[in-house]
Amino acid sequence: MGASSPHRMAAIVVGALVFVGGYLVFPVESDAGYVINDALWNGSGPELRPWREISAHHPLFHIAANLLTPVLDACGVEQPGHHAAKTLSALSGALVIALIVLAGGARRWWAGLLIAAPLAATRGFWIEAGTGENVLLGAVGALLATAAALDPKIRPRRLGAFVLLALLCRQDNVLLIPAWAYALGQRLDGPTRARTVTTWLAATGVAGIALYALTWITFGENLAFGDYLTDTAQKSPHPSGSWSHSEGMGAVKVHAGALTVLVIGLVTLDPVVNIWVGVAFVGLLVALGALLRGTRPARPLVTCALLVVIVRAPFYLWFEPANFEWWIVPVAIIAWTSAALTAAPGSPPRLRLRLASAMSFAMLAGISWTHTPHSWELRERHMARLMDRAIAMGEDGGRPIWVPLSELPHTGFMIRGMRPEKSAMGLSLSAAVEVIAKMALAKPDRTIVAVHDRSLLHEISVSESREEPGAPPLDRLGARYLRRRGRIQAVIIPSKR
Repeated sequence: MGASSPHRMAAIVVGALVFVGGYLVFPVESDAGYVINDALWNGSGPELRPWREISAHHPLFHIAANLLTPVLDACGVEQPGHHAAKTLSALSGALVIALIVLAGGARRWWAGLLIAAPLAATRGFWIEAGTGENVLLGAVGALLATAAALDPKIRPRRLGAFVLLALLCRQDNVLLIPAWAYALGQRLDGPTRARTVTTWLAATGVAGIALYALTWITFGENLAFGDYLTDTAQKSPHPSGSWSHSEGMGAVKVHAGALTVLVIGLVTLDPVVNIWVGVAFVGLLVALGALLRGTRPARPLVTCALLVVIVRAPFYLWFEPANFEWWIVPVAIIAWTSAALTAAPGSPPRLRLRLASAMSFAMLAGISWTHTPHSWELRERHMARLMDRAIAMGEDGGRPIWVPLSELPHTGFMIRGMRPEKSAMGLSLSAAVEVIAKMALAKPDRTIVAVHDRSLLHEISVSESREEPGAPPLDRLGARYLRRRGRIQAVIIPSKR
């Protein structure tokens, strides 16, 4: 058994524990899945439309899910696509933590563990690893390519292969290429450095375009190549076509606040707390690396990490700056960098080790104590049970029209293979009631099933703060109601014929 075996074994054990925890923390179609929402689509695609929903934004995830789904189906697993997606997200989380542990080196893998543990405790990591989302797979690709770019033993051609893998994991990893090009350039000597980096960029770029072209030819259906590549960015959730409600410094504050949402969730709307908790978390990750500082040169590592953050930031100030998911890659890179800085042949001074251990434990305990109560509530399946009950009642009534009033029930209908009527989505409750009433009067031979999520608000299980819809206009139509805590979640208007 070689000298490096202990840290490899530690990475395997820790990764296995994270995989099991990630897979088990949230059930299939839990409320956490509805919070993330895309996770449910990732799982339903291989079940309802196998090999027809391979997104160019994260093709490797969808290809793997489509390969795994029939295997799980053959084993008798119910909802095999959702379990396939959850398996991949849990595995991705395990690999992220294992790579950070390995970054500490053969003699200081425990330093990598001290840095990785607080990241694994964050609310965002729980949800991403536990629901079938694909962002952590992008982080795996980013970490592998970053480690390869900074490793003087890895030649440019092999680095290009790691970069291509990262791009297939998630398309937005293209924003890390400047950092990888710098990392490659700083370890080259002589007057050919610029030419080598330029050649490497050109060759990797051509190979990347060729891989995506092959993916498009295979899975792009009737889309043009450009439309296939940019399909995700074209689907703005806002009528204005914008990806954000904020601009300028407002977007900066929102994006900084999303970092705190990654760490502990949205537990307060206080702008000071909501920004500085996340900043403090990142600062403490850096402090752990500094306390346990080893012998590896710092400049390449730190510069590469800074380039990752700086180059990614402008794009995500435009593209959904409130989404905590976009912080996962840079935070994972920062954690890996801190762990890599600790690598050394010997042990650190005992006082520093004790201080770093106490800091890591305090972060782990504080983060877990803050978000676990409301994160644990997301293990419930309130939304899934509501959808099942509403659909059963609609099918009993005959010829149902499925009417989601918001995005989450729309997802609930779609992942069950139904095509909902979207005319009442996004309206105020009073306006939605009016639309439903007109629909029932215009189509008396149809059963109307209108569902509104009243379980989740700001990613927290709630119901008391929701506005109650006006019931009287629907009472006269013979409406039946599904309620939670006395408040209406679904309305079923039976057919009159």
